Amino acid sequence: LSYVYTLTSDYDKLIALSDRADMYFNKNDVLMHNIGYGFLQKNLYNKALEYYGKSLKLDPDDKGTLNSIGYTHYMLEEYNTAIEYYDKALKIDPRYERGLLNKGLAYHTMDNFSEAINTYEKALQINKNNYYTYSYLGDTYYQMEEPEKAFKAYENVLRMNPDNDYVLNNYSYYLSLRREHLEKALEALDTLSRDN
Repeated sequence: LSYVYTLTSDYDKLIALSDRADMYFNKNDVLMHNIGYGFLQKNLYNKALEYYGKSLKLDPDDKGTLNSIGYTHYMLEEYNTAIEYYDKALKIDPRYERGLLNKGLAYHTMDNFSEAINTYEKALQINKNNYYTYSYLGDTYYQMEEPEKAFKAYENVLRMNPDNDYVLNNYSYYLSLRREHLEKALEALDTLSRDN
């Protein structure tokens, strides 16, 4: 049932399971994780951590739960703690792409751009077709004032997903700020406005 509520984004019903889950199903790590996710989606971060902790106690090697705990700490702006949990997940599975992406995002948020780039590059070694990685890479390169590398990363996204609103918006905006390749900026804006 918790899985259905998760899939249908019915987080209120998912959270409502918490009382019964604690009493009758407290040995089910997946249920505890899903309830934690429900609390996370409702921005109830401490409750999310409580249920993720229950899940982790039942299955201490669950990289998904470790990643979710990391992400919850990220949302609490506890970036170093988030990275610690991402590292724990990556110790279990060094090829865990989601853990790498989230770790890179935490580094980016902390303005540690070189570590963010290194982390995204590791993710690309695992999956060269993840446009989220290229998108985050582009944002980071732009923050580092390396626009050509940023634009190359954005172009990789658009080759894979030509209608990516986020990248079309950023790419056209950054191109227009630099007053370079304005035809590309106009093309990106045209695609963006046509899709919306």
